[in-house]
Amino acid sequence: APHNAHLCSAGGHFGVTCTIMDAEEPYELPQLNLRVVLALNALNPQLWQQLWGSGHLLAALLDRCSQDEDFGMRDAQVLELGAGMALASLVAARSARSVVATDASEDAVNLALRNAEMNGVESLSAKVLDFHGAVQDDPVDLVLGSDILFIGQNVPKVAMAIHRLLKPGGLALVTDPCRPCALTFEDELLSCGLLVNVLEGEQLEFAPGCVQKKALLYVIWKPGEDGNAEAPGASRSVGARWQELTAELHVDKQIAMDGFAYVDKGHAAREGS
Repeated sequence: APHNAHLCSAGGHFGVTCTIMDAEEPYELPQLNLRVVLALNALNPQLWQQLWGSGHLLAALLDRCSQDEDFGMRDAQVLELGAGMALASLVAARSARSVVATDASEDAVNLALRNAEMNGVESLSAKVLDFHGAVQDDPVDLVLGSDILFIGQNVPKVAMAIHRLLKPGGLALVTDPCRPCALTFEDELLSCGLLVNVLEGEQLEFAPGCVQKKALLYVIWKPGEDGNAEAPGASRSVGARWQELTAELHVDKQIAMDGFAYVDKGHAAREGS
């Protein structure tokens, strides 16, 4: 296990981050059956090098949905926006036809490729892509994003990027810890001509000792070429699997954290306790 792993509180939710003196040392994520290197430069960690709850939840959801024939992952072309650690991309690439992990940071892109190699994932590619005017030569079936709405001015840009990147009839899944700056996201999606259903979860222990107080899942779809606005069949799988996942992860306990709490052998404790 990596050294100095800790939880950090930010924006009303909790995520795991690590400071690793040896950047070659992998971090085990048994819930997702993944091993990842967290840092290219352990002495100057970036936000995208942190393992946030929303990323865990989206990856866990995809892991379940990919088992459903109705979800159609086997034939899907997938793109993740603001991939960071690219957990969702790594999980999706186990069964999708192709997956592209994108991020504005070239370092994040390189790390995604490194982690794909570590996990024996061959169908994942990665490239630099920003929300600003994001375009794709070939629109995709599924767009993914986790905790990418943390800057208010980016919210309309994310909505427009999803619209541009999705095929008609395509689906997008975005998880968010209910940040105040994301409250306009649903309206922005609708203004782009997209349709959306918002699902919720509360008190979700996505990893031992790591609880996200609230989670939102935006299930977004683009009307078909014939103007059909009916939700794609894959959304039914998403709804059922989200309900199943959030029920399993829900905990009644409150984990008090003032500033930082450190993880030791899977247990969280308040600093100084």
